[in-house]
Amino acid sequence: MSNKLVLDCFEVDNFSLVGINSSLQIYRLIYLINKKLEISFERLDVDLDFKFNAGLANFPIYLYFSEDYKAKVYFIANKSKLQLFHKLSTGTLFEDTPQHTLKYLMPELKEIDFLLKIEEENEVINLKTILYDLNSIQQIEAAFEIGQDRIKHPQNLIVE
Repeated sequence: MSNKLVLDCFEVDNFSLVGINSSLQIYRLIYLINKKLEISFERLDVDLDFKFNAGLANFPIYLYFSEDYKAKVYFIANKSKLQLFHKLSTGTLFEDTPQHTLKYLMPELKEIDFLLKIEEENEVINLKTILYDLNSIQQIEAAFEIGQDRIKHPQNLIVE
């Protein structure tokens, strides 16, 4: 018998979501965002881990907490490499060969590289200013708000 957890009361509209496209590694992008927005994202000790039939995908998470706005801002990778192992039948010394498959935190948003999730109580953060500042970073190809109607897997964004 399998058990299934259903999240009936998950509220989708208590956060804003921004999509960011960039070819940079996440740590380099975080550095540029910290510098531009004058904030300090810090990597969490634990990634968002999702288990698939063939392996595990790890999505790094960075957190910034604003005392002024009483807001938590998460920076999360939307793409991760799932490592698969296949036995080679050649009888060589190295019998396990890693294979990589791309997995998405938000499968409905495959075109997006990174997600910026803003959780705030009072909705005082000016999202337009943040988008303007993010789009002024040369290494960011695009930063844009993602409407709640596009989110089909909100449970994947539960961080804490």
